[in-house]
Amino acid sequence: MAVRTSGLFAFLLVTGVAQAEPRSERDSPERDKMRGEIFDQLRTYRMWKITEELKLDQATAARLFPIFARYDEQSMDVGRQWGETYRDLKLALEAQKPDNARLETLMDRFVALRARRGTLEVDRSVAVRKVLTPVQSAKLIMLLPRIDDSFRHRIHEALGDKKQDGKDSKDVKDVKDRHRHELPR
Repeated sequence: MAVRTSGLFAFLLVTGVAQAEPRSERDSPERDKMRGEIFDQLRTYRMWKITEELKLDQATAARLFPIFARYDEQSMDVGRQWGETYRDLKLALEAQKPDNARLETLMDRFVALRARRGTLEVDRSVAVRKVLTPVQSAKLIMLLPRIDDSFRHRIHEALGDKKQDGKDSKDVKDVKDRHRHELPR
């Protein structure tokens, strides 16, 4: 079972917002700084939430969170590559006459990145399960989608991802509409 939260929020942080705005605004130093600050806040929130929900002792938390940090960095790299590939694919499709060979190359890159992300998730899951009890691991698997939803919402909200008419983007609306399920105690 894959543990997916850090990969998803790293991916969203790097690519989710990037798709909604012109390259010059997206790549600004201020925007990069804001991304970094949001990432740090989300990482802190994730640690707090997991510690609280799984009732982690200090020793377990000290072994668990470096695992998340290690995979966060790798996932962010995959996310950056994903975002670049997405932008390249979008530009290739917008061309007067799209180049099929270029499209094939970009789609192959997407497949490879998806496989890499999946491998990271599996590897992280294996590492996490070595630290947690089976009950804690099962609870974590149930908790992480809620954290993912919260991350997605917070990222879009913090970076001002709204449609021109002031309404929430589809991603933000989907998160707000999704039901939250509590973990069994």
